[in-house]
Amino acid sequence: MTDFLENQTKAFPAHSGLFEKLRDAHQKKLYHQLGKIIVDEVLPVEAFRSGTILIQMYDQFVKKFEKKLNSLQLSQFLIAAARQHTEGKEMVGFLESHASAINEPQANLLLRTEIIAKEITMGEIEKAKTGLEAGKLAMDQYPGIMDTVVYSAYYRAALHFYKATGNAAEYFSNSLLFLTYTPVNSISHREQMDLASNLGLAALTGPTIYNFGELLQQPIIKVLQGSNFEWILQFLQAYNAGDLPRYRELMSSAENKQRDIFVKNADFLSQKMRIMTLLELLFKRGGDRDVAFEDIGKGCEVKMEEVEFLVLKAFSLKVVKGRLDQVNGKLRVDWIQPRVLNNEQISAVSERLKTWSTQLNQSALHLESSGHALFAKEG
Repeated sequence: MTDFLENQTKAFPAHSGLFEKLRDAHQKKLYHQLGKIIVDEVLPVEAFRSGTILIQMYDQFVKKFEKKLNSLQLSQFLIAAARQHTEGKEMVGFLESHASAINEPQANLLLRTEIIAKEITMGEIEKAKTGLEAGKLAMDQYPGIMDTVVYSAYYRAALHFYKATGNAAEYFSNSLLFLTYTPVNSISHREQMDLASNLGLAALTGPTIYNFGELLQQPIIKVLQGSNFEWILQFLQAYNAGDLPRYRELMSSAENKQRDIFVKNADFLSQKMRIMTLLELLFKRGGDRDVAFEDIGKGCEVKMEEVEFLVLKAFSLKVVKGRLDQVNGKLRVDWIQPRVLNNEQISAVSERLKTWSTQLNQSALHLESSGHALFAKEG
């Protein structure tokens, strides 16, 4: 056991102090501290992620005292070691043998989530689906709140599953949940770029996604700025603002690598843009709940005979609730889908609130003065 640590000290002289800490904690039987050193200091070292050093560390060091370690910390180490197996089936077998031996719910789910992730890459989609369903049930039945590392791993596996199965809406929601439980600085730059670009495309092409504000406020989306995928960010911003002129400008300047996406989904994306324009139009009207068909047609750039279809589509998507007055050619708005607002939209709401406040004050003063006059007449 000590021979392994000595050999690694020679192999990685820059990390000799780390191996000394492992030796010292082991000799003093400080197993809680030993687990923390392994997870917090050993696993993040880039040099240890290649080759088979973590497999060797398990076989020659950790295996001797694994039952004395915190189960969740042990599982995190086992997953890192398993990733150094070159054969997928060998990796899954390694993880399954440990998952069968570890009963602690969080640690067990963490190991099984890694198995699910590997099954997805191996094309075993039905197995992965069964595993995800079992994992969701385990999370729901857990008597408390699981560690964020478990949630992060589960939702990472889920987003990859829905990417593989082509479900844009589920990919979108599970990606946002993954980001909720995962610090952005813990995600590699390459994965950040993949996730941000795929999230953007899912938001644009997802048939039920009509709220872009939450995505645009995610720190990870900033990675698209100045990259080859900045055009995705530009389209997201145009959709979020319901900005038809900007949308047309972007469509006309789209490069060939982008055109396939938009040509394939041209009709849908055009309709989606007009629904976002409708939402922005209704939002800007504030308390004015009656909207003329003519105003909708002009604002959304659709023919008068197409206005009702556009509004009915918005109703079916549950982004707007209201009633159509076909006789008078008006839409009566009862509700608009809540949105995450950008700074410009927040400023508009602030100004609107100031106006309403002024109007209320004026009404109160009018009632006060009218009341005095009324009482004076009665007296």
